[in-house]
Formats: sequence, structure tokens, C-alpha cells
Amino acid sequence: MHKDRSFSIAGTVILLALGQAHFAQADLPANLRSPVAAYAFYDLACQIRYTPGLGKAQADLAVGLLEAAIELDPDNMAYYGLAMELACRYGGRDYTRDVGRWLARYISPSAQFGQCRLAVDYALERLGTPKEKEQFIQALLESSAGRNAAVDSYLLTQYGLLVLERKNGPAARSLLTKAREIDPGNRLAFAKLVELAPESIEPADYLEHLRLVMQQRPMEMDVAMAFSQYAEQLELYELAASGYAYCAGLHAYLNKDKPLPPEIYLPWVLCLYQTDRAGDVVQIAQDLRAQGVVDLFLESVAAKAAAKAGRQDQASQLLADTEQMALHMVERAGQGALQVKIGPRHLAWFYSFVSPDKAKALDWANKAFAQEPNSVIAIALLAYALAVNGQFQYASGLADQAEGTQIGLLARALILLSGADKTKAAGVLRSAIAKDPGSLVADVARQYLSGLGLPYRPRVNAGAILERLSGRFGQTLMPRFVDPNQAIGLQVAVPSNVVRFGDLLVATVMISNQALEPIFIGDGWISGLVGVDVRVTGDLERDWPGMITTPAFSYTRLLPGRMVKSEVLLTTGPLEALLDASPQASVRLHFYVYLVGPDGKPDPAVPAVALTISRPAVELSAEILRNRHQRLGKAGLPEALATSKLFVGLLKEQYEALKGGARYRFRFSDWLPGMLKQALIQEPGLLTNPDPAWWELKTWTLANLYGLDLDIDLARAAGQCVTDQAWPVRVMAMCVLARQDGGFGPVLSWASKYDLHPLARRIAELLAGPVPAQGAGLPKKDL
Repeated sequence: MHKDRSFSIAGTVILLALGQAHFAQADLPANLRSPVAAYAFYDLACQIRYTPGLGKAQADLAVGLLEAAIELDPDNMAYYGLAMELACRYGGRDYTRDVGRWLARYISPSAQFGQCRLAVDYALERLGTPKEKEQFIQALLESSAGRNAAVDSYLLTQYGLLVLERKNGPAARSLLTKAREIDPGNRLAFAKLVELAPESIEPADYLEHLRLVMQQRPMEMDVAMAFSQYAEQLELYELAASGYAYCAGLHAYLNKDKPLPPEIYLPWVLCLYQTDRAGDVVQIAQDLRAQGVVDLFLESVAAKAAAKAGRQDQASQLLADTEQMALHMVERAGQGALQVKIGPRHLAWFYSFVSPDKAKALDWANKAFAQEPNSVIAIALLAYALAVNGQFQYASGLADQAEGTQIGLLARALILLSGADKTKAAGVLRSAIAKDPGSLVADVARQYLSGLGLPYRPRVNAGAILERLSGRFGQTLMPRFVDPNQAIGLQVAVPSNVVRFGDLLVATVMISNQALEPIFIGDGWISGLVGVDVRVTGDLERDWPGMITTPAFSYTRLLPGRMVKSEVLLTTGPLEALLDASPQASVRLHFYVYLVGPDGKPDPAVPAVALTISRPAVELSAEILRNRHQRLGKAGLPEALATSKLFVGLLKEQYEALKGGARYRFRFSDWLPGMLKQALIQEPGLLTNPDPAWWELKTWTLANLYGLDLDIDLARAAGQCVTDQAWPVRVMAMCVLARQDGGFGPVLSWASKYDLHPLARRIAELLAGPVPAQGAGLPKKDL
């Protein structure tokens, strides 16, 4: 407001500030401490952080304000966390040294792992030499080792990678091994250990790691498939079948309208076939058939599984149906009538390993070879069919061509058996089985091996592996997919559904584990970030989707039945500025609180929680206001802070009314603006009182004035604060005056060079930079 007088306001402030610049600033303690003043700086930084359109200049200013908050209240870890986030994600300056200093204080059991990792990566990217990077990591480990296991593990991993760049493999392996011991779920450390020394990783180690990663990333199909496939390779069929069942459940959750793909259901049924639950295969085949799945291999395994389960009649019927299906499909495929292609080689396989018939196997194998003479599978099938029909002299040459396949090896073993070379044949049979131990071909090879009186032994001791894994995972060793809506409970509680003017609304966000196994928060499926959408209705109408995205939960392994809590400030950013500038507005605040996924979007697996909070209008009367004014000079700090906030809020509201911007009913009196200004600049002088003890109240009052266009009287009072003995007052005054209508640059330039406090100099330099005149706070149209 008062645009025509801006030159006069600016000139008055400049002359006043520069004229008093020589004043000594040492009457107060050098190291001021005040949670109240610290919060004022933090609150202003949050307004900048959560206002849409954050740029580098605004982020740098917010970081400067947070440094002021840290100096005034160095034990509040929230200030360090937000400073690192802003500096590393959005800042335009180099904060490498600052990040190291902040991390050394911030790392603790409750530290946000994501913020620590962000800060470490930021510094390592900007440090010039490998030696500097190693020194940075070493300093952090020396100052913070033992405070946070996840952070320690990450630092050791980065240290190991740096040592590896120096070609010191043994030292790197030692560091990576220690990193993994501290945090067994450290995927990067494990991957590098596998790369450096794969022979040192036992199958049990690898399987244990995959199971841990599966717990951390339960919604990622490639993770679940890797675990299932490796368990299958180790011939832990019960475990692998549970893994594939998990994949089936996950696929159904992620792809509700798509049938289960063969890369999941085929290994699933083959693993079940190798267990005591072979009968389950029949039901799976039936379910998939009902979904329109037509698969010769699936039906073949179902028939074999029925026979293995002792259901001979069912097995015979399934075999007959499968055979007719295959013959029909081959016939129609020749006419180009089917999308699913079944050819002679499929029938050759069926008559060789599903429903053995030597003559039919040879007939179809010849047809397959004639159709696909260059197919190694067709060659292998023909070699096997010739061998089972005793035509070893013809089978031998073909077996040589297909020796890289499981069927080709089986054919070679039969040829060796015909020559009575039992020992060599047994070795080839074992090699054939090892190619794919769970297949129907391997089943036949095991029968031949058993006929030689040589039982097949898996390549690993399954019992020892399962015993070790059971010791770590207990009943959760066998994975079981649970719908995330049933696994995760998200609750949000607030002290009251009514918030008064000036009150902070802090929500308690709770995550409960309703599943049967641990849930990893902070470095897994649940990122630890909480988002908040805000809508305001009533006397004011506003909408801020995604207003807040904040790290709320540290790295946590949440056990079944347990709950973890965190507090999230809801009245912050532009919402707080709006509420503070409209004390007589009656509004309803609609909050939608949700978990943010690793992709930065609301996690669709966990429904948002809706809250509606009422903020009634302040009830005013002349008597109440005058009474508060009279008590202000003698009030204790809490009461004085509340009155200061109310008076500045009313002043903003009154000024907005004069411009016609306040479009709701409120009480107004001609004397009120004068009384409010008097409280600020005359009696008791919230901005001008010379008592050094008032520095906290001055800082707080100036912070509340941020966002208001100052008239000449308020600008003059704020200008006096630029030379206050307390550096927080000087800094906050510069923040308020810098967003006025220009002309304040010379003061900022002088302060950036000559102010006695380094933070004041730094923030003055930031304010003199390319910060928009409108500031990064609440836009004027929202006041």
C-alpha cells in the first residue's frame, strides 16, 4: 500500500540505518540463545519453503534463516534437517562445508536417513579430490559413529567405494563387509561385495539378502521374482513356491485386469509339483483356465501333479484332455486360426516327458525337426526320441549338436547307458538335472539316476540354509502377499477439531504394521515422507494441493503389531500466513494427509486420512483490545508474544480492508489502526522499546510483520531495528524491509560488509540478491 510514498519510506530508512551504523552492538551476549526467536526464523523459512514456486534465491534465503534458527537453538534437530533438504535440493550456492557441519550435529538415532543420504551425496559430488572425499567421510564417522546404524552403514559403503577407486580391493571389501554387518539390508554394499568376491558369498548369504530386500521393497515385482528364482535354483521348492505365490498376489494387486503371466505361473506350478503340495497345481490350472489361459505346459504339469498326489482318475482325465487340446491346437495352428501357437515340437515334448509314448514322440520329433531344422530344441527332442527308441547311432550326432540343452544332455546320458558306461552316464544325468532341477525333464533324469542306484543330491544343503534363515526370519521366512490396505494402518490425530487464532496445529501421524512381517520405513516401500493437501472454506476460499511434503519418519524396521508416531505441523507455509492475516475470518480447514511414495507422489496403496478443523473468528471488543494493550508492557513473554501476533494480524486485516481485499464481515473502528500502530511504535513499542531484554519480542514482532506493506511510520520503526544491539532483530528487520518497494539496497549492501555478526552479513547479502520484490512469502493477493 502507499505506493506513491515508497521513495520517502525507503529514503527515511536508509538515512536512519546508515546514520546509526556506527553504534556498538556488543551490549548483549555474543552467543544469544532463544527458542522463541529461533522458531520465528524457522517459521519464516517454512513459509518460503512451502510456498509454490520455490527458486534458488528463495531457497538460499530460507537456508540463511535456518542457520539463524540453529545458532539461537542449536539443539533443535528439525532446523538441521530442513536446512540440509533446502540446501541440497534447491540451493543455488555451494553448501559443502555447511552440510558437513550440519550432519555432524544432526546424525542421531532419530535422524532421517533420507536427509542424511541426500546430504552425504551432495557433499561427495562437490568435493574436488578423492582425498577430500575420504577425509569428509572419515570426519563424519569419527564424530557420529554408533549414533545411527543405517547412516553408519551408508558412510562405510561410500568409504569402501572411494577406497576401491584407489584399487585397494582388500580394504574396500573390509569396509563393505562391515557396512553390511551393521545393516544387512544394505543393497549397495552387498552388490559390490558380490562384484568384488562372488566366491565369498555363500548361497545362504545371497538368499538371506534377497529376502531382506523383499521385506524392504514388498511392492517391487523384480525383487520378489529374484528371490523366488534363486530359491528355485537352490531347489528350495517350498520356499520358491511361496515366493511365486507372493508374485502372483502382487501381480493381481498391481494389474487387476490382466491375467497372470506364464513367467510367474509356470515356475510356480513346477515348484509346487516338487513339494508335498503338488495337488495345489490342479486348482491353480483350473483358476487360470477360468480366466481364459490356454497353456499346454500348465495343463501338463497339472496332470502330472494330480498323478503325484494320488488322484489317478483325475490325472488320466487331465492327460486325455490335454492331449486332445494339443492335437486340436496343432491342427488349427496350421490353418492360422489360433493366436497361441502349438507346433510339432510341443507334442514331441508332451509324448516324451508328460505322457510317454515312444512311437508318437519319435513321429512328432521328426516333424518338428523337418519344420525347424536349425532349432536346437527340435534337434534335442529328436535325439532323445531316437535314443528312447534304441536308435543310438542316429541319436549320437544330434546329441552332440544339442549338448548345451537339458534334453540334449539327457539324450547323451541314454546313449552312454546303452554302452554300459554307467559312471559317465550318471555324471551326465546329474549335469542334465542341474540345468533346470524343477523341470519335468529333470524329473525323468532323476528316475534314470535312481534306476542306477545313485540318488540325486542337490548342490546345496537345503536343511542348513533353511535352519539359518529360520533363525533370522522365523515364521516370516515363507513370504505371503498381503494387500497394503490390510498391511498398513495410517492414522492422524489432532488435539482438537477447533484451532484458535495464533495456535499451531500439530498432527500426530501414526503408521501401524498390521501384517505378519516387518515393514521398513524410511528406506523402502514406505519412504517416510508425509504429504498434506489443504483446502480452506468459509469466509476465505483457498486450495493448496501438495502444500506440505516433509520427512516425518526415520529409518525404522517396524515389527508386526507395532506402531510408530511422528508429529507434522499443519499450520505452516501460505496457510499460516493466510490465517495470521485474517484473525476475524471464520474458516474450515480441510487437510488430506497421506504417505508419499518413493516416486514423490501420494502412495496409492495407503488411503489418505481426511481431517476438518474449524478456525473460528477472534471475538473482539474495545474493552478487550484496550486491556491487552495496557497490559502489554508488563506482560510475561508468552502473553506478549500472543498479543503481538494478534495486533499485527489485526493490522494486516485492517490494511487489507482499506484496500477492499477483506470480503468477509469483521469489526472495524476508526481508532483501531491507530491503537495497533501505537502498540508497535510508541507504547509499549514492540519495535522501538530500548530495553535490551525485549530483543526476543522484537524479533517475533518483526517476523509477524513479514508480508505487510509498511507505511512510513512502521518503516521508520523497522529501520531503527536494523541497528539494534541484538543481531536477530537486525536480521529480521532486514527481511521485512527488503521486500518493500525498493530503495533498501544500500542498507543491505552496507550490512553485508560491516555488520558485526557473520550471519547478519550473510543474510543481508542474500537479501540484496535476486529475491523477487514480492518475496517468497505469501503473495499479496492471498492476504
